[in-house]
Amino acid sequence: MPRRVEIRPVSERTPQRIPSLDGLRALSIGLVVVGHLVPCLRLGWSEHVLAALDLGRLGVRVFFVISGFLITRLLLEERARTGTISLPQFYLRRTLRIFPPYYAFLLTLLVLHHAGLVVVPPEDFRHAATYTTNYFATSWTLGHTWSLSVEEQFYLLWPALFLLLGSRRWMAGVAVILVAAPIDRLLQPAEAVQFGVVADALAAGCLLAGLHDRLAAIRPAPRLLRASWTFVVSLAGALAIELVATRPSVVPTWVHRGALVSAQNGLIALAIHWSIVNAGSAIGRLLNSRPLRFVGVISYSIYLWQQPFMNSYAPAAFTTFPLNLVGAGACALASYYAIERPALSFRRRLERRAALARTPQPATGRELPGLTPGS
Repeated sequence: MPRRVEIRPVSERTPQRIPSLDGLRALSIGLVVVGHLVPCLRLGWSEHVLAALDLGRLGVRVFFVISGFLITRLLLEERARTGTISLPQFYLRRTLRIFPPYYAFLLTLLVLHHAGLVVVPPEDFRHAATYTTNYFATSWTLGHTWSLSVEEQFYLLWPALFLLLGSRRWMAGVAVILVAAPIDRLLQPAEAVQFGVVADALAAGCLLAGLHDRLAAIRPAPRLLRASWTFVVSLAGALAIELVATRPSVVPTWVHRGALVSAQNGLIALAIHWSIVNAGSAIGRLLNSRPLRFVGVISYSIYLWQQPFMNSYAPAAFTTFPLNLVGAGACALASYYAIERPALSFRRRLERRAALARTPQPATGRELPGLTPGS
């Protein structure tokens, strides 16, 4: 029987890297890249494939559920350690994690635009720079920033709402979002990606974070969550739902956009939970293998840079296979090593200094009368 990884309850944990999440990020970015790469291959059947299955949209949805889970888990851990949530510290961490690679990407595109190498409407830069792309029609090159806008809006709103609702009511707030988002989705056009339309994917991850430690204690959950087929069936079900998304003759649009998308979020959350608690299984070892973990670690930079190179509307050489994969990979690696890693290293230094400042220092015997260390 494969070794099962036990995740300690939030109250007993200190921050650590959660098993399998990097592998799942690698799976997500793989879906996005493959979904965007197919049209660039310019094969006769590519349009048929895209009409049958939108892998890019599924990959983004997996990212959303992971984000909801991870951010809520971090909030729960901080509250368990300190008794509260420091919003300034949270926003500082997110700023140093998200902004440097993102604005470097936008600045590079702006320079290339003025050099005549890429064409990006000025309003697209404005919407991307303010994280409002999900409320406006956007051309392909910056079209993917709609999901980053949703993420940033989530980072801005959820920690404050989590703190406001408190330990007993935050899950009730999640339940409201899970009910309201499908209703909003049915009232909006099919292509709408406003925050409320996709918020239930994030909420599914938030709910998983709250239930993660309780699921193993519920029978027959332990047996279900040990079976390898649980992971496979969950992902297959999510893929099947995406398959019928563009086939209203199979399932009415209102059913898909309502109940089926909610079910898809739940299946993705189940797959995430299974992969974390079964990190020692064959599938878990694959997700935690060094190559997949590395791809997961640089997935943010890959997501930023894959879009300009996967432009099937542009006949430029750098958008043709395999140059587009080479170009996207090279830019992603440069972004990670030159921008992401230094920014994260700077963030860790700031966090260590803040932790030292909060820790009472031992008396040295040299303090001036009437003063205490740190006063």
